Amino acid sequence: MITQDVADLVDSKAGHAVLANTSYTFLLRQKPAVINNVSKTFNLSQAEKEYLMTAKQGSGILILENEHQEITVIASEAEHKLITTNPEEMSKQTEQEEPKPTGIIKEDEKANIDLSKLVYEAKGLTILQTNVLNNHGYIIKKGHGLSSGPHTYFVKQRHPESTEHTLLVGLIIEEIKKYTTEIQTYQTKKPDIIFTNKVGQEIALEIETGKWSEIHKERLEEKFIQIKKEYGDRCYIILTNTHKFFSYKKYDLKIIGRNQIEEFMRLQFSGQKNSDIGKTFNFIDY
Repeated sequence: MITQDVADLVDSKAGHAVLANTSYTFLLRQKPAVINNVSKTFNLSQAEKEYLMTAKQGSGILILENEHQEITVIASEAEHKLITTNPEEMSKQTEQEEPKPTGIIKEDEKANIDLSKLVYEAKGLTILQTNVLNNHGYIIKKGHGLSSGPHTYFVKQRHPESTEHTLLVGLIIEEIKKYTTEIQTYQTKKPDIIFTNKVGQEIALEIETGKWSEIHKERLEEKFIQIKKEYGDRCYIILTNTHKFFSYKKYDLKIIGRNQIEEFMRLQFSGQKNSDIGKTFNFIDY
C-alpha cells in the first residue's frame, strides 16, 4: 500500500488495522502538521521526527517490527528514467530520443512484447515489459513448463478456458513455433491446436487438464468422436493430470504427457510420417 497522506491511516480505525497487518513500513518526508500523530503511531524518537520533516527525496525511515533504520533509496538510471515526473528531465528525455519514421511507437513495440503470445515466463522480463503485460490483461500464473518447473508465467487467459489450460496451450504453441508457423488454434468443437508437420500432415492436439472430465462428459464424447472421424490417428490428447488417464483412454485416442511434448514435436519434424512415429513413440500407458 502506498499513500501520500499518512494521516489517512493514523487518524482512522481502518487505517490502524491496515498498519497492524503490514510486514514493514517505509516513512518518507512528513509535513509538520501530521508529524505528531505519525510519531505517536510509529513510536518515533525526537531525532527521527526531525529527520522526517527535513528528509531529502528518497530518504526515510524503514520500520520492521521494533527496528528503525534510516535509509536512502537510490534508483538506477534506467529506473529513474521510467518513473521520473520532473518536467525538465522528461523534456530532456524527449529531446534525446531520435525521431522514428513510422511516427509514435506503441508501448508494446518499445518493450519488444508480442501481445499475440499467450504466455511469457516472468523470469528475465524488464520492468517495462512487465508493465505492458499487466496493462494488457495478462495475469500471473505459477505452473509447470513442458519439462521443468514450477515457474511463474504471465498468461493471457482465453475465456472460458482455465488459466492452466491457456498456459499449456501457449507453451505448446511456442514449442511448435521452433519448427513451423503453420499453426491454428481454436476454442470451439475443433481441436485446441492444429499444425502441419514436416511431411505435410495436419496434426491435431486436444489439451485436457482433467478437471471437467466428468462434468462435461457428453460434450467431450461428442468432440472426440468428431475429431477422431476427421483426423484419425493424427489426433492426440495432451493430458496434464496422468491420474485421469483411464477417464480418457476410453476415447481411443493416443495420450501424451506434458513431459513428452518436446520429444513428440521433434519427431513430427524429423521427416517421419505420423503413422511411423506412432509405432516408435512411447505414449502414456499403464
